[in-house]
Amino acid sequence: MAASPADGLATALEAFATASTRQLIAAAAAHDSLTPNDVLALAHLRAAGELGPGALARRLLLTEGGTAGVVRRLRAAGLVEREVDPSDRRDVRLRLTAAGHALLRADAEERDAEVARAAERLAPQARAELAALLLALAAVADARADVLAGAAARAADPGRAVPDPGLWG
Repeated sequence: MAASPADGLATALEAFATASTRQLIAAAAAHDSLTPNDVLALAHLRAAGELGPGALARRLLLTEGGTAGVVRRLRAAGLVEREVDPSDRRDVRLRLTAAGHALLRADAEERDAEVARAAERLAPQARAELAALLLALAAVADARADVLAGAAARAADPGRAVPDPGLWG
């Protein structure tokens, strides 16, 4: 039987995801007032530049009420700012403050040094290929998370689900 291109890859990715989740929880614990969701919200805001509260809620897989608590804590800590969207005053945008960027940068510098040490054993071409693969896998994981979050939202609110035709008549 021929080897699959994914042989061992799924196991390695699961191990990496588990370790990354553990690192996220540890990063939150290292900052007295932050929860894992707070740290994850900061990471999403860094990646996106800015997000509305609803978009952040979808990325965190929280309700908008749960996300409001996260935003309140992050604003109180001076890590996130909330600004009314000038083009639509009904909408607000969330973005990192300089302190939020600094907190993530401090954590990232240590992580980046560890990644650089681990990647030293790869040739430059292999590092480039690995980076491209990881970005592609991140896109797949994000898309899968969106599908799962949508299914969970529909299951949590049966009133919004498509009615079962067997019940119509």
